Amino acid sequence: MALVLSSATTAHPLEHSLSGIDPTVIHGEGLIMISKAFHKFGAQHIPHLYADLAAAIGIADSKKSDRENAKAFLDALEALKIACGIGGLNLSDHGFEEEDIDRIAAGTYVISGGVINRDQYPITDQDLKNIIRDSMHA
Repeated sequence: MALVLSSATTAHPLEHSLSGIDPTVIHGEGLIMISKAFHKFGAQHIPHLYADLAAAIGIADSKKSDRENAKAFLDALEALKIACGIGGLNLSDHGFEEEDIDRIAAGTYVISGGVINRDQYPITDQDLKNIIRDSMHA
């Protein structure tokens, strides 16, 4: 329902680019592989919304700033991934290398249909490439 009412974030076409290049990348796995870098970038731009996520899972501290609560949420997300046995997945697990960054980014733009322009914050080409790079060995 959220996708119908609001649209997907850039994470989704980015993952579709990955699985288009390597069909063995399962959609959820691809999203997990990019989640740390993607959400770290997002939390830098919309910390109040990530602080809301911290509040939604009961870990927000009213004495802390939005940035601190956003970080608490990101830490909880990483802890959950580890507890589920999926922590540490990264793009290099599927053989992606630095040389693939431009190809992955280009595919993201082709697949996105403008989604990149509908995120809650601007994502430049360099930002996208940095997210991909940071996901290589997360």
